[in-house]
Amino acid sequence: MNSYKVKIALVVASLFIISSANDAEQDDYVYVLNSQNFDQFLAENDFTVVFFYAPWCGHCTNMKPFYHEAAKLLKEDDSIKSDKKITLTKVDATVESGLAARFQIQGYPTLKIFRKGQSFDYDGPRKDAKDIVDYLVSEASNSWKPPVSKVNVLANTNFTEWVQKFDISLVEFYSPNCGHCVRLAPNYEKAAKILSEIENPIPLAKVDATIEIELSEKYQISGYPTMLVFRKGRHYDYKGGREVYDIVNTMKKLQSAGSIEIKSFNAFMAKVNSPTDIHVLGFFDDQKDKSFEVYNHFASKYSEDAKLFHSFDRQEFLKSIKSDKIKQSSVIVFYHDLAVCKSEPRFAVFNKQNFSVEDLEEFVFKTSTPLVGHLSPKNVPLVYDKIRPSCYVFYDVDQELKSHIVFIRDKVAMIAKKFQQIQFALANETENFDLIKRFHLEESHSESSIVCINEKSKFFIFDEDSDSFEEESVEEFVKDFVEDKLVPFIKSEAIPKDSNKNLKKLVGKTIGTFLKTSNKHVILGLIGHDNDSSFEKKLAKLANKYSKNMDLAFAKISVFLNDLPEIFDAYPKSSSLYFISSCNKSSPIRNQNGDNFKEMVDFVEENIKILDLKKNDKLEL
Repeated sequence: MNSYKVKIALVVASLFIISSANDAEQDDYVYVLNSQNFDQFLAENDFTVVFFYAPWCGHCTNMKPFYHEAAKLLKEDDSIKSDKKITLTKVDATVESGLAARFQIQGYPTLKIFRKGQSFDYDGPRKDAKDIVDYLVSEASNSWKPPVSKVNVLANTNFTEWVQKFDISLVEFYSPNCGHCVRLAPNYEKAAKILSEIENPIPLAKVDATIEIELSEKYQISGYPTMLVFRKGRHYDYKGGREVYDIVNTMKKLQSAGSIEIKSFNAFMAKVNSPTDIHVLGFFDDQKDKSFEVYNHFASKYSEDAKLFHSFDRQEFLKSIKSDKIKQSSVIVFYHDLAVCKSEPRFAVFNKQNFSVEDLEEFVFKTSTPLVGHLSPKNVPLVYDKIRPSCYVFYDVDQELKSHIVFIRDKVAMIAKKFQQIQFALANETENFDLIKRFHLEESHSESSIVCINEKSKFFIFDEDSDSFEEESVEEFVKDFVEDKLVPFIKSEAIPKDSNKNLKKLVGKTIGTFLKTSNKHVILGLIGHDNDSSFEKKLAKLANKYSKNMDLAFAKISVFLNDLPEIFDAYPKSSSLYFISSCNKSSPIRNQNGDNFKEMVDFVEENIKILDLKKNDKLEL
C-alpha cells in the first residue's frame, strides 16, 4: 500500500514538473522564462529564441514591439512555413542574474538561439517583425549547419608555419578554466568572422596554453588571456580592447600601420612638429631590402609611440643633411629645434648591419633623449620612466612662448652639461598634470618646480617660491642630489594623535622610526590598494589575541596613502601581512599561508616558534 502511494506521488510530482515548464507565463505570444523553468522549457522545445533584456534599456524597449509582433506572426500566420517550431521567449536579466552570468550576457538586449539546449548567437535583424521571422525560419531550416569557426586552432606542430605565413595576424593564448577567456571567446569569434571578410583579411588564432606548454614558455605567457600580434613570425603585445569592434578596429589600424614613405627633406621636416615626439627616418635600397622589413615591423609595433618614416632616395636627403655618417641602410632619430641647443647635433645615426627589432628599440629609445628632453604623457612611460637618475623641470603653461621655452632650456642645459650622468627634461605643467600630482606639486607657486629622481625612484623636490629661474640655486640643489645630501619626499598621511594601543596606525613619516626603534617583533599589516576593510578587522582581532604578548607589536599602514621603507620590495595591490623580527629588521617575512584569520594566526605562530628555536640553539651553545 505504501509503495503504491509513493508511485502515485512520483507521478503527480513529474506531472507538476512537466506542467510547470509547459505553463510558462506568456506576455502576448512571448513566453517569460526564469531560473526555475528555463532548462526544462528549452529541453522540451527544439528551437527557442531567448531575449535577454533590462527594463531600463532603451534599445530593449525599441526592439520589444517588433519581437512580440514576430511571436504573434509565428503563432497565427499559417503562410509561414518552418521546418521546426519556433518559440520566442524572454528573460529579465536584471532579475535572473544567474542566467545572465551563465550565458555571459554583457549588454542589452542580447538574443540567443537554443537548438535542443545548445546556445548560438542571434545575428539577425532587430527592427522589422517580418524580417525577424524570415531570419528565424532560415535558421530553423533542416539544412542549417553550425557556422564554421573563423578562429584557427594552433598547436606546437603548426604554430611557426602559420604565424610566418601572414603579413599580420592575432593569436590568443587562453586557458579553458579562465573566466576572462570565456567572456572573450564570443567577441573573439565575431571579430574573426568580420576580419575574415574584409578586403585584406586578417586571420585570428588561439592556443590552449594549458596544453601547449612549450609555446607558452617560448612566448613567456604569464596570464590569460594573452593576445599577441604577429607579423611574418615577429610578435609584439596586442594593446587594444576586447570588445568585438575594438579588436576589429585595432587590427585594421595595425594592418595599415607602419613606416610612411617620405620623398624630400622639406616634407620630412614638416612632420617634425613637436619637441615631445620621437621622429625616426630610415634609408633603404627598396621595399625588398631585408633591413626595411625589420624596420617596418618596428614601425608597426611602435606606430602609437613614435613618428616613423622612410626613404628610398638617400641622395635627395643628403643635399640638405650634410653628414658622411648616413649610409644607404641608416636609421636616424631627428630632434625638434626646441629639443636641442645650438651646439647639439640635430640627429643621431644608427648604421648597424643586419639589425634586429631589439637593436632598433635600444637605439631609438636611448637616443630619443637629447641633453634636455621634453616630457609628454606618451613618452614618460615609454622612455623617461626607464631612465634614472633624472631631473624634471616644470614650466608654467601661461608662459609657453617659444622664447620662454628656449630661455629655460638653455639655462637647464648649462647645468645638464655639468651633470651628464643625469637625464634632464622640461615639462609643460598642464600637459603633464599627472606628473604634477605624482610629485605633489599641485600647490606650487614657483616659476619652475624641479624634481630629481634617483635609481630607487625616490624623488627630491626643489620648489622655492621664486619668480625666476635661479640657476645657481638649482645647480646647488642638483649637486646636493648627486652627493646624496638631500632628504627624499615622503608621501604620508597626517601623523595620528591617538592610536589603538593594540594596533598602532603608522604613516609614511613614522614607519621608518617605528621599525628602527622598536625592540619588539613587529607584525605589520599593509593595507593595499583594494582598501580591504575585512583584512583590517582580522588584523585588529589578531592584535587583540596577542595583546598580552610583550614581545610582539602590531601595526598597520595604508600603502595607497603612504610611502614604505625600502626593505619592502613592492607595493602590494592587495592587503598583506608581514613579520619583522627585532633581530633582523632588514628582511620582512611575508605571509604566504592565506588571509583568513586562522591562517594569519598560523603565520604568527610559525615565526614565533622559529625565533624560539633559534633562541634555544644559542642557549645550548
